[in-house]
Amino acid sequence: MSTTNVIVAGVGGQGSILIAHILGKAALRQAAKASRTVQVRIGETYGAAMRGGKVSSHVRFGDARAPLTMEDGADLVIGLEPLETLRMSIPYLAPEGTCIFNTAPYMPADVKMGRAEYPDIDGLLTGLRRLGRQVISLDATGMAQELGKSQVMSVVMLGAASATGALPLDQDILMDTIAGEVPKGTSDLNLRAFSRGRSLAENLLGTGASS
Repeated sequence: MSTTNVIVAGVGGQGSILIAHILGKAALRQAAKASRTVQVRIGETYGAAMRGGKVSSHVRFGDARAPLTMEDGADLVIGLEPLETLRMSIPYLAPEGTCIFNTAPYMPADVKMGRAEYPDIDGLLTGLRRLGRQVISLDATGMAQELGKSQVMSVVMLGAASATGALPLDQDILMDTIAGEVPKGTSDLNLRAFSRGRSLAENLLGTGASS
């Protein structure tokens, strides 16, 4: 059985841990639907500050034995914050992997404290294109704000990621899992966020806006 390796990169408060757990539970649901056994491993790393610090989640499902992805082993990087996307893609994104990232900066703690400089988005995009086969960028934060709640940005990104072909998970299973995992009373909003993100990514892929 092959293993799918996904990394969700962002900063504290953006929802990376929620997305990781949705992916893990969706993988279990899909395996159960097909009467198969699957191993799911989730590994999480945190920066010094819970909110504003680096947060990355490794999600591995299939024949997964360890919680962390090997270097150059990520089939998909879902980047909720541009700089953290680059930081995690450099060691982990596979040469044939896909990276999809939100272009809206959320300054990490080390940038705010002057310990690191923030690159311009064009330069960051150039760097990412050298690492993986397919790179897709979109303003998921802006889309979430249009929907009325910036907190659903991570689900917008999950919807977009589901359109890339890098996630071997059915759309209906992902949506059912989202509905069961998001806070009570927000499932309709989150499902709209997922659908909007997926539609946008499909349009970008259809027009050749990714590389």
